[in-house]
Amino acid sequence: MGGVAFEVAFEGDALALGEEHLRFVSPPELARPLVVVKVDASVRLAGPREDPRRIDAGPDWVRTADAHVRWRREGHGRYAAEAELEAPYGLSHMTTALTGALVSAEGGVVLHAAAVVLEERAVLLIGPSGAGKTSAACLCEGTRWLAKDRVALLPTSAGWRAWGMAGGDDITLPQAPNRPLPVAAIARVRRADEAPSLRRLDPLRALVALRESTQTAGSEPALDAPAALAEAVPVYELRGRLDRPLTASLREALA
Repeated sequence: MGGVAFEVAFEGDALALGEEHLRFVSPPELARPLVVVKVDASVRLAGPREDPRRIDAGPDWVRTADAHVRWRREGHGRYAAEAELEAPYGLSHMTTALTGALVSAEGGVVLHAAAVVLEERAVLLIGPSGAGKTSAACLCEGTRWLAKDRVALLPTSAGWRAWGMAGGDDITLPQAPNRPLPVAAIARVRRADEAPSLRRLDPLRALVALRESTQTAGSEPALDAPAALAEAVPVYELRGRLDRPLTASLREALA
């Protein structure tokens, strides 16, 4: 999931992934993971609920409302972790939080983004909540969606690759298989009372846009990854009314 393969051994009763997370599992025949983590997990009864969306993190730990995890690096792309999970959602929230931490530790980044697949490449739509990412994705007729709210990106010898992660509002397009895809472009969505247009951002504005949407996980490389991503992938501003199909404009820009 998100380029990370999880091997989880439970002490006591096992937990299952939630339906939303199952939508983002990458079948082995479609995706070779870049990161592998072996998790020893214990399960306890749920306590008082905190904000389930909140993720706290440090250099070697992550915590959500119902998942407390410590992890350690055992080699390039290999990790081990101990987790205390609460039923019924602890496993799902652990995968989201730990994926972010390990992707960051491997020099990657998790972006708050929707993503569509255009000509077998990923186009990411970024911006804060309410910017119009979901609306813009729904206007990309003839494409499929890869992600609704989070995208994990990892650098490889063949360039940056993107995986969808769980969460987000529904997009009125078919879902693409969750496999690693090269990143064609990233567009910061900005609503305005004008016809939609795509404008490539200069390096400084591109970096600002990426850092605005970076979801850090307490690891130093996460702060540097947006700069490396901005150098490797074109970043645009998609500005205007979200009231007409956008696929042709995206194709023209990518050409």
